[in-house]
Amino acid sequence: MKAQSTIRNSHFAFTLIELLAVITIIGILAGIVLGIARYAQRREANSRAQAEIKAVELAIEGFRLDTGAYPTSTIYRLSFNSAAQQTNSWLLYTQLAGGSKKYFTFSKNQLASSGGLTIIVDPFGTPYAYFCPVSNVTRFVDNVASNEVGGLVNKVSFD
Repeated sequence: MKAQSTIRNSHFAFTLIELLAVITIIGILAGIVLGIARYAQRREANSRAQAEIKAVELAIEGFRLDTGAYPTSTIYRLSFNSAAQQTNSWLLYTQLAGGSKKYFTFSKNQLASSGGLTIIVDPFGTPYAYFCPVSNVTRFVDNVASNEVGGLVNKVSFD
């Protein structure tokens, strides 16, 4: 009688191979789920950044309509200098949200502090790069009028 119960108990146990197979399957499924979650977070951050850029564009245009000029910046050509981008982001923040008229109200997750300056950051934590036109000069290139903005031709959008 005792021999039958021993055989019966060992018959219902899992082998090491079966346990490893289940753990491997669970690990693969967890990796797939985490990958999809990260992809969704990146898409959400990209969508949020695009919406923020559109909202800031409208605020900049409102500023231009009221003052007759775009908000100023310290540099006028594209630069990948982090300090210059932070300074320009701070200047844009002070002109859009720090004056007597608020053109844009930034939420806490859109702002960061760097060296005592409040700067506007994208959803990834990078300061937005804003470059003010030196002047809106109309040039004729190949008999076509184009607005040259600080050495850049920017016909469609701010970005």
